[in-house]
Amino acid sequence: MSCDSADDFDVGIQIRKISRTGELMEHLNYPCPVPAKEVSNVNIAKTLGPQGFLRASHAVSKVDTTTADAALSETEVTYRHDRREPVKRGTIVKLEITFWPIGMVFAAGEGIMLRVAGHDQSYPEYESLRLAEPEDVNVGKHTVYTGGGYDSCLILPRIPS
Repeated sequence: MSCDSADDFDVGIQIRKISRTGELMEHLNYPCPVPAKEVSNVNIAKTLGPQGFLRASHAVSKVDTTTADAALSETEVTYRHDRREPVKRGTIVKLEITFWPIGMVFAAGEGIMLRVAGHDQSYPEYESLRLAEPEDVNVGKHTVYTGGGYDSCLILPRIPS
């Protein structure tokens, strides 16, 4: 990703489940496969799907899994968040963002949608916690690069039924 207007930016990613007909779905943290309604919601045991976040300037704090002190597998991505390095405006920076773990059950024909935003995309716990404006450092236009020299991927573990 890149940003032409600032030297840092926040990225939030989310996997949303979609129905056979393409409708966005939400979950009650237990099976309840119903289409999402565009209404004012709060999170009373609701989730829209797994999310992950990263501030671009923190990409330099990624834990190196090849070092002896790393107790992580080669597929885990973790950040220490102990330092930051501003991203020069317009510079493309590789961001590896890990999702918070969550289990999802899919029926035949259902699918996923990957959403990329500059803020938390979940429902607030209480209506009084709903923000009028998202809290982030984002300014201006952000560009997501895919394909060619900027191959992107989404790695999802699958547990067969």
